[in-house]
Amino acid sequence: METQQTLFKGELMEELLRYYFLEMGYFVARGVKFQYQNMDVTDIDLFLYGRPSSLTRERINVDIKNKKTPQAFERIVWANGLMRILNLDSCIVATTDSKPIITSFAQSMHTMVLDGKFLNKIKSITNENERISEEDLLNELSKYKSYKTYNNKSWKYL
Repeated sequence: METQQTLFKGELMEELLRYYFLEMGYFVARGVKFQYQNMDVTDIDLFLYGRPSSLTRERINVDIKNKKTPQAFERIVWANGLMRILNLDSCIVATTDSKPIITSFAQSMHTMVLDGKFLNKIKSITNENERISEEDLLNELSKYKSYKTYNNKSWKYL
């Protein structure tokens, strides 16, 4: 997929995991902003919404760190706290770290971990839909000048 080469490695991993969870039947939103009293606090890398049956639902936040030093312990605590603040059903941390102690710590916090071994496997997945990433879409749209506004805001900041 050509558009993936223009993404940073964190954004690329978000797209790969987005596709993975879509294939599992979840509705997936990337980069959902969390605000408190009109102040940006953080964003949720992936927000998953699933309906396993007509009587149940799942709301899950996914924190993704695709770095050489992912600080997995901090990410597990952070994702777990965000899950509790937003009253979600569970949380997942995707990290390049593959140490068994990370998984053990995550289990004690009731958090699922997608470790480096899993992330390496998922990198081989190809998106057959050829979906254009949000970054590429905004880049293409920014080439065209628009003088239309809504409530004195550009379309980019709605």
